[in-house]
This record gives sequence, structure tokens and C-alpha cells, in this order.
Amino acid sequence: MNSEAVNYFRNRHGFDRAMKQMKDKWQSYGRSSGMVILKNPTEEESYDLGRFFGKTFSSSKEIRFSLSDFEKALKNTKYASLSLYDLLCEYYQEDLITNRTKRQKQKEQQQSVYEKTLADVSFCQDAYHWLKAMPMAAFRMARNPQTYVPCAKALSILQRQKDDIRLSVLAMEALGDPHGLDAERETGRIFLRLLQYCLHDKTEKLSAEMKLDLYIRMHIRPDAISSFTTMQGFHFVTKDGYHPAYEGFLQQNEYYLVSLSQLHSITTVIPVQQPVFILENQMVFSEIASRLPQASMICTSGQMKTASLLVIDMLAEENVSMFYSSDLDPEGVLMTERLLQRHPDLIHAWHMDASDYHKSMSEVEISQQRLHELDGVQSASLQQACQCILAKKRAGYQERLIDDMIDDMQRMMK
Repeated sequence: MNSEAVNYFRNRHGFDRAMKQMKDKWQSYGRSSGMVILKNPTEEESYDLGRFFGKTFSSSKEIRFSLSDFEKALKNTKYASLSLYDLLCEYYQEDLITNRTKRQKQKEQQQSVYEKTLADVSFCQDAYHWLKAMPMAAFRMARNPQTYVPCAKALSILQRQKDDIRLSVLAMEALGDPHGLDAERETGRIFLRLLQYCLHDKTEKLSAEMKLDLYIRMHIRPDAISSFTTMQGFHFVTKDGYHPAYEGFLQQNEYYLVSLSQLHSITTVIPVQQPVFILENQMVFSEIASRLPQASMICTSGQMKTASLLVIDMLAEENVSMFYSSDLDPEGVLMTERLLQRHPDLIHAWHMDASDYHKSMSEVEISQQRLHELDGVQSASLQQACQCILAKKRAGYQERLIDDMIDDMQRMMK
């Protein structure tokens, strides 16, 4: 009887749309509830449904009926022993379950996968605690949950290392693929998030330089030469003593570029003069360097590169006092904020208060979108600058502060 009923409804295409809606309604409510609405019914739909219900739908622009009405009409046919649920199951050749039950089953399956993954990474304590604290939505960011396992293996290998290790070597050992931890791959992206957890870094969107910084801080060598910093007035110390090339630059009173790869052999950075001055603006750095060749200075060249951060971290290890100055616009203030948070006791905002802003203010307007970037600035030493920028909506540029900065440096280096 079931097969006969199914064949009856399948062979009459006027029921096709109605059956689909009844299936959806049943899965939504878990019972024969809700309305079927067929807009602009075809002649076939009007004929088949009209005959089934014993009504005339030929001139109707819309056919409406409830699931309970359909089930009642079914009882008046030779298929009276069938419930609507049984009919739908036979019609679609599946056991219909409600959407709520589906979601619950999916949740249970996800929980099972999550618990298995937890067990699989338990050999690495940091990876285990990272996953344990991870919301399920974040856990699902991996298309394949097993991706977490080689990431945990890579971290475990890294934590056993006494020396720095190249990223490609680490990837080969953990995944059998030298490119397995590349940042463009899913495993590489997840590994970076795991490194962030180890360093208590909550940054949501990682720039290329931020990724390099994570690697360096976790003693991973990313084989990068594109990250560099410009410096003047420093001794570079290796395990064999002062680096002769940089001593030559000192003797010639010249500044120089230092790449991330070149910094690998450096154990200590010693400034010739203290404090150290860090400038974001290349032109300002060049002008001051030409007039104060004896000053110990670093130029970050705009957005902070990892090479600059590594040098700054090495100076911080020696408790060197540093003064950072940037253009007075949202991007400059945010870069300053990040540095102040990185080494709050050793790095100070320099020439970035209200008087400096008014002296350096330009006619360049700042969009409202960029101004919103200042909302999260917390450092007390930057609040005056933020208030001025928000009020005037103009950028302040360091070129107008060069003479003041040089006077200040001469006084501070005595």
C-alpha cells in the first residue's frame, strides 16, 4: 500500500511543490503543522490538488492548505492507513527528522570530534589548553579538525629546541612537508594562532610583519630578508665579539640597513649614546642623522617591521631607555601605542603631545573612518595627541619638528 501511495503522488507532478513544502514544514515543527502556499499554481497543480481535496482551484492565483487538512483528506482515500509522516518518508526515501534534531545531532558530532582532537593533542600541554579554551565556533575554523594535531606536534618540537629552528625545517619534521607551515596554508594559519596563544597575543588580523614577529619571538627563523631596519650609532655583538662590518660604519659615521637574517648572528645590541631615539619617518631620520651622526637612532620606515622590533627587544633586554616619535595621525599614534605596550617601562612617546601637534599640523584631512582607529588608544601619554587629532581632523607631520627634536636630543645625550 505504501508503494502504491508513493507512486500515486510521484506520478502526478501537481503534488511536487506541495510535497516539498510539507516536508520543510514537518522538519521545522516535528508534526503536521503549518501552511502550504503555492503562488501562481500551474494547471496541473490546480487539477491534482483540486481532485485530492474535492475542490476547484482552476481560477485561483494561490492555493493554500494546512498540513492537518492534507492529512485529513488523506484519510478519505484508500491510503487512509498512512500518516502524512509515513507518506513523506516513503516519498523522499529517508527518515525525516526535525531541524532541531538535526542541529542536536550535528552538535553532538562536533563535540565528539572536538573531544577526540583534544585527546590527540594532549601530548602538547599548550596546544591542549588552547583547544580546551577555544569556543566551538573557533574550533570549526579548520576544515579538517585533524589539522590541529600537526600544529601541536610542531609546537612540541619547537619547545624542545635549544636553538632557533628554520620554519621549513620545523615543518618538515612535524608534517613531512617543508611548506606545511607556510602562512598561506590552513595548517600554517592555525599554527600562527597557536603561537599567539603561547605569547598571549590577541591580535585578530595579522599583517605580514606581525607574523614574522611571532616567529622570531618563538625562536623560529622564517628565512626572511625583506624585513629590515635602518640604524646609526650601535655596536653589534656576536659570539666572537664586535661585528667588524658595523664597527666600520661607526668609524665612518654612517647609518646602515640591517635585515632580519643578518640579525640572526647578533647576540647583543649596544648603543654608543643613550637614550636611543626611534623615528618612523625616513626623511626626518636622514636629516637628523646628517646633523647628529653621533646619536644612536633607529628608523622604522613607516609600519613597524619585524627587524625593527627585534632590535628594540634586544635593547630592552639591556634595559636601554628609548624614545619613539611618529607622525601625528591615527596610524602613527597606533604604532606608538603598540610599542608602548610592548615595553612600557623603557619606551616613551617623544614629541607627540598637544604642543607638538599644533606645531606640526598640516592641511591634510583625516577621514572619519581613520579617526575611529583612535578609539582604542589607552596610553596616557598619547591622550593629548588623540584629542587634538579628533578635534582638528588634520594630520601632524614630523618635518616641522626637526629643529626641536635635534635641540632635545643634544640636551638629552649630554
